[in-house]
Amino acid sequence: MKLASMLGLLLVISLACGRNVEPAGEEELDERGADASATLALGPEASEGLETSVVASESAPAELAAVGRVLDPAPLVEAAGALRAARLAAAASQRDLERTRLLARDQANASERELAAAELANAQASAGLAAAEARAFAAFGTRDAARIGALSARLASGAAALARIELPAGAEAAAQSAREVRVSAPAFAGHDARTARVFGLAGALDASLQTAALLVTLEPALPAGAALEARLSLGAPLAGVWLPEPAVLWNDGRPLAFVATGDGHYQRRALTIGRPLRDGYLVTSGLTAGERAVTSGAQQLLSTELVGVGGEAD
Repeated sequence: MKLASMLGLLLVISLACGRNVEPAGEEELDERGADASATLALGPEASEGLETSVVASESAPAELAAVGRVLDPAPLVEAAGALRAARLAAAASQRDLERTRLLARDQANASERELAAAELANAQASAGLAAAEARAFAAFGTRDAARIGALSARLASGAAALARIELPAGAEAAAQSAREVRVSAPAFAGHDARTARVFGLAGALDASLQTAALLVTLEPALPAGAALEARLSLGAPLAGVWLPEPAVLWNDGRPLAFVATGDGHYQRRALTIGRPLRDGYLVTSGLTAGERAVTSGAQQLLSTELVGVGGEAD
């Protein structure tokens, strides 16, 4: 017997009745093909463990607090140098291959073995360049060799330092609009707050935090490893509604929440998160003030919906 049938006394899953009647092109679909605003209808017993609260309007300040550290310049300079060397090697290999092809075709002055060797060398150089670009992107968050080279020269001379500012969950979009970043190193006397220049988003996550980070340059440089406190100026305050952290679910990397629509019906909503706020998030789309969001038991609703959409094996 299917699991959905076994739970029939408790759960009545009616996805179809919750869909909006709109042109198919206007529906927001997730990767399972389900409407992103699908509705679940639950029996009284299944709804007992759920808690809801009314969503209220809120605004986030035009500033975001974060922490970070000054990066060791040696691996950065090494990655930049490896990228430059790989680019030169790839260009030289390509020129050699083109010359060998010309000799083999027009003058028969290059053997098939020489042509094959040139093609192999070119493939190896291309692979080396791709690897160097990947390492450079992880270090600098960009593959722009000119920007990387210019920064690397300042890092190597000690004129500047690169710092990594760890962003709170959901703050990546806000950080990209940062107009100014003020940083300080409390452990170092005399290093008062200063303005840092935004270089861009980091190309790799911190292994332990699993959150995005912002790279900033500091001039004059601070010692590698120095712990930083940062404040990001984000322009005008951001308006939306506030949701506590337990109300926000993440499915396939996308945020969502469930809204109680009455009579045991709960509608799934795709959210746009503006930025973290207190013990939750400021949501800029997907919910409106006055609606009742599920704040406890939301994961149970998502699990029930996934079972209903995907089905269970006998």
